[in-house]
Amino acid sequence: MHATAMLPRTFVFFCFLLLLVSGCARMPLQEISNARDLMEAAKSSCAKVYMPKELGEATDKLDTLEEGRNRRSLKDKRELEALAADVQDLSKQMINQTARTKSEMRERIQEKIVAAIKRIHEGEAAEANRYARSSYLKAVERVQEARLLFQDECRYPEALEKSEEALSLAEAIIIEAPVFKEELEQKLPEYHIVRTGETLKSIARDSSLYGDESYWELIYKANRDQIRDPRILYPGQQLYLPKKP
Repeated sequence: MHATAMLPRTFVFFCFLLLLVSGCARMPLQEISNARDLMEAAKSSCAKVYMPKELGEATDKLDTLEEGRNRRSLKDKRELEALAADVQDLSKQMINQTARTKSEMRERIQEKIVAAIKRIHEGEAAEANRYARSSYLKAVERVQEARLLFQDECRYPEALEKSEEALSLAEAIIIEAPVFKEELEQKLPEYHIVRTGETLKSIARDSSLYGDESYWELIYKANRDQIRDPRILYPGQQLYLPKKP
């Protein structure tokens, strides 16, 4: 009688133990661990910058996996294994794609920085650092910023943008400098240093500004502070030549 009464209790305990063991067997712990490791590798590869959509999808699936591991989910072993496989596949895809993207961007950034530096040197030859100084300084600054950002793989998009700005500015100063120089020279007052034997009439006649001796009086009126007698000039005098009225 006593042995018979104990049998159901032993049987119940055995069933409970079997259920517990089988429950543990349903948990794909290794697959979840692999998925987690690959996700960390994807994050380290700057997937957040280059593949944010895929990273978000993989993160959601990994969260579901973690819930299953902590038994807050009713998903069975096959569903959890499928989720783990998805996370691993997405992580591998992100790692490979970000590597390709970074390689392509790295090459483009280097090319643009080199091209920008070359244009800046050409601009210096055209006196851009004097006649297009603002744009020149900006171009130099953008190159420096691009180089600094280039040191961080996750900031390649910013580095590329800065290098493109640098190249655009550097190309512009090559054009701007000569134009501004010419405009400035046209606006600057023109002077003439008197040589021995010259007169106001001969200066007006020989000047590219007038080409006609009748403009001598215009020169005289513009320089009355140093010419008392229009018939008398002194070698070395610096006369202002005003524009034609």
